[in-house]
Amino acid sequence: MHLKHLIKVKILLFLSVVNLFAGSADSPKSDDEKPPVSVYDGLFFKDPGFNFQAIRTLSETYGQAADIGEVISTIKKIEESNIESWKNEWLKTADRLYADAQKVQEENSIRASQNEYLRASNYYRTGSFYMTSRYERKESIALRKKAIKCFLKYISGKDFIRPVQIPYENNYLPGYFIKSSYLKDGKAPLIIINTGFDGTKEETCYQTGFEAAEFGYNVLVLDGPGQGETIYNQKLFFRYDWEKVITPAIDFGLTLEGVDKDKIAVYGISMGGYLIPRAAAFDNRIKACIANGGVSNFYEPFVRNFPKDFMLLKDSDPEKFNQEIMEIGKKMVEVKWFIENGMWTFNVETPIEFLNKMKKYDLTGVAEKIKCKTLIIDGSEDTFMRGQPELLYSELKCEKTFMLFDEESTGQLHCQLGALGISNERIYTWLNNALDYHPYKK
Repeated sequence: MHLKHLIKVKILLFLSVVNLFAGSADSPKSDDEKPPVSVYDGLFFKDPGFNFQAIRTLSETYGQAADIGEVISTIKKIEESNIESWKNEWLKTADRLYADAQKVQEENSIRASQNEYLRASNYYRTGSFYMTSRYERKESIALRKKAIKCFLKYISGKDFIRPVQIPYENNYLPGYFIKSSYLKDGKAPLIIINTGFDGTKEETCYQTGFEAAEFGYNVLVLDGPGQGETIYNQKLFFRYDWEKVITPAIDFGLTLEGVDKDKIAVYGISMGGYLIPRAAAFDNRIKACIANGGVSNFYEPFVRNFPKDFMLLKDSDPEKFNQEIMEIGKKMVEVKWFIENGMWTFNVETPIEFLNKMKKYDLTGVAEKIKCKTLIIDGSEDTFMRGQPELLYSELKCEKTFMLFDEESTGQLHCQLGALGISNERIYTWLNNALDYHPYKK
């Protein structure tokens, strides 16, 4: 490829990916056509990836897994777009809380230190977030293990939650079982909650799992292949046929005490908006399915935002394509993270291998097989999978509901981060109605 043409492609690529992570899918042509500025834009960082992840961590004050002062004081010390600075500052905060929690535990009791352990767990997770390259993985795994250790200290002695191991092929999937706060005749429905491309089962607990239990559900949260600790402990990686993951989880869930076997729901978050509907298409025991947000084709939104000339390079000169996309990643934190996290969790060596595997994550011809009641969720400013919730909704033949969170609700971002309260309230109210389950209704 001629050097001049290659430079042009790089510029187009840069602008397209900025659109992907920070704004409209279409580049505005004039000031009058620019989308309105979101209340979240540039709130903490100019870098859209750093800014979103900061909002993500701050929003988890909802589940007592963060504290406003700790988060903001940490953010203020982080250098713009500097991954090393991001890691170091979150690590300092997490280490300080962990040390204090240990001291309090020794002097008082585990109960007095539990919430500090919970917040430290979240900060270790946040600090390890961008550490996904093969050169950073060893340190990243160490931080992720610290996050789990802290979470286990948090739940120590709590009788409503316990770690579980879900039988899976010749291995197991790690998870947590959270007991319902309300049992009628000794039983309550079961909801299985699964995260996506970069979440963990621990984060899922304090984002949505604990609240589901308060709404009266038994909750099974798990790390599937490619998620959380399964990557480094079980050596399991993402697979497109997610029914092979959720069907064993349902089998296990039905053996748990207090589960109403006739009321099984599944809930997928982020990329889980593809994974969970895929599973629901193949298991008729599922009575309700939630996709937040819905994903019909995981590959299409990413490729759509790249210049066609650059994508042609993928086929004509794969080696050059791999080199160029990694060069772009050196300038753009979120691109670097997405590609490297994908190579790690999909167990491949090159960007092209990752992209080619993504193509299998497609619900075309599958979504129409879903028979249960299904909720598809979108955010008016969710730029990660723009257009995918509407597409998935249109493909469904079952009883279905579309739920849009906009700026007025404050839940307009990806998976309503920044507004977990209103998100959980509306989603679980829908589920109560879908299952005709009203535990607290007078």
